[in-house]
Amino acid sequence: MKIRNGFVSNSSSSSFLVGFKTIPESEQEVTKLLFGSKKIFQYYDENYRTEDISEIIFRELKAGSPLSETEIQEELDSGYLGDEYCVDWHHVRADSVEKEFHKKFPGQEIRKDPEWSKKWSIALDEDFKEQRQKQRELTIKFWEEHKGQFDGAQVYRFHYSDNEGAIEGAMEHGGIFDALPHVRVSHH
Repeated sequence: MKIRNGFVSNSSSSSFLVGFKTIPESEQEVTKLLFGSKKIFQYYDENYRTEDISEIIFRELKAGSPLSETEIQEELDSGYLGDEYCVDWHHVRADSVEKEFHKKFPGQEIRKDPEWSKKWSIALDEDFKEQRQKQRELTIKFWEEHKGQFDGAQVYRFHYSDNEGAIEGAMEHGGIFDALPHVRVSHH
């Protein structure tokens, strides 16, 4: 869960793990690979030149390098992969400590009591450790279920945010990698 103070925008970002069986050597090869002969990519009411999108992708492709299995799993672990692969974050131990505190000291704040605050903090750390392990197991499960689509391919990472302008918003949400094996990792 992200918690933010102050102004909160409705921006999002996503990473894409994209498999290339052969690495394009030019922007034109990227265009052909992703869009075929289409000159225009439409996203809702906006039109973008496929060559402009291909230029961005080609530049990032040339600046990047293929990811290792460890790097792929770290990227998958960094965001949201869908409800099926997401742990419900609960603070069972910490909530139990807090409930016990309020039973003994009604109306008081646990964080102002050094002894109970420490107990609560330790319990919260244990909750996070357990849930982080469960999340890691779900990420591994996700990768095991999806990695076959990348057989024989080199995997590169691309990152786009609708906070970086309209074209990146279209690239994040418009399905530009649909012609290639890929996985989207949401960082909303």
